[in-house]
Amino acid sequence: MSNFEDIIKEKANQFEAPYNEAHWLATQKKLKIAKTNLLLKKVFYTVITVSAISTIGYFIFSPSIINEEKSISSLPNNTISNETPVSTIHLDEKENTFTKSKENQHVSKNDDQKEVNETQEISNVSSTTIEKENLTNLPTSSDNNSSLPENKNEITPELYVSFKLNKTKICLGEVIKVEPSAYKNISYTWNFGDGNTSSESSPNYIYQKPGTYTISLKGIDLKTGKSVINEQKEVITVLPTPEASFTYTEEAEMHDDNKILYPYTQFKTPIDNTNTYIWNFGNGNTSKIASPRIIFNEKGSYKTTLIVTNKQGCSNSSTVIVSNKNAFVLYAPNAFSPNQDGDNDIFMPKALLTWDISFEMIIKNKSGELIYKTNNANEGWNGKLNNLGSTLDQDIYFWQIITFDSDGISHQHAGKINLIK
Repeated sequence: MSNFEDIIKEKANQFEAPYNEAHWLATQKKLKIAKTNLLLKKVFYTVITVSAISTIGYFIFSPSIINEEKSISSLPNNTISNETPVSTIHLDEKENTFTKSKENQHVSKNDDQKEVNETQEISNVSSTTIEKENLTNLPTSSDNNSSLPENKNEITPELYVSFKLNKTKICLGEVIKVEPSAYKNISYTWNFGDGNTSSESSPNYIYQKPGTYTISLKGIDLKTGKSVINEQKEVITVLPTPEASFTYTEEAEMHDDNKILYPYTQFKTPIDNTNTYIWNFGNGNTSKIASPRIIFNEKGSYKTTLIVTNKQGCSNSSTVIVSNKNAFVLYAPNAFSPNQDGDNDIFMPKALLTWDISFEMIIKNKSGELIYKTNNANEGWNGKLNNLGSTLDQDIYFWQIITFDSDGISHQHAGKINLIK
């Protein structure tokens, strides 16, 4: 068999067909028609595939594009433009079709004519489809850059202003603290209902008159310049405070400076039976009487304070420096010499000699034994037992005096006297 094949191959190589130009042109024409037919088929299938993928992708990714438009719109413009255009795909397919068409050179003429007719119809359909796809998918800008539309209806969160009061009832003169809700970038405007306003975020405020007031708060969003959604209002009651002013009078000044008979300093303040009063006279003494009288034993200045509280529980106070000009003292000597020389022979406090007052004086020794007693300013102690007999021994003796003021109230005084011979 191998010799037979060799003979056939040799004969075939020796055969030379006569050249026919018309036949050669017809063959070239058939090749072109076959190549066009395959090319159009490839284009048709490619267009159908691209259309299907685009349609499916649109329905899948359209919701995510709407929800994430900010992120997508921020991508570089060349991201989308780098996609392969449809026309480029056509060129690549055309080259591949031309290569394959060389292998199909023995297609019959009748079949070629039918395929040409079919190709023309497909070409018309494909051309229309390609134009629609190009209008839908290809970039529309001159530089082939495309981007997703920006959402201009950006939602701004609604802002509300609110505040709270540390108290809804306060006393006149008390500081009210208002605190707004913690929002940033808001300009506040406070109205305290008494004609006064504030632009501070958390102001402290003091009302000047008692009454009921409505506090309101408005806000402006500094980003948009618009007023915030609501305006809050709160009612506050300012309670009155009691009167706490007072006056004082040193009674001795009205009676020839007689501090022994008129020892008191009189205090006066407006009296309301529903109020309570607390006095502090600065000398260790206090009182809860509305208008008290007290005795300052020593002359000088005393810081006196009055605190008044009303039935609503509101307090008021005042402080005055009280100047006391007369001391409540008897001016008793600390020694005397009963030697009958006419100088300092009798013990009697000078105050009792000066003022006509009621008093009682007693003298005792160290053992507590009564030595002398009198209620007459002209009968002082002469250093003797009951002012009779011989003069007592030189020693220290103790005296006690009770005085009675103009109101008959007794006041006790005490001291010691040194008897010298």
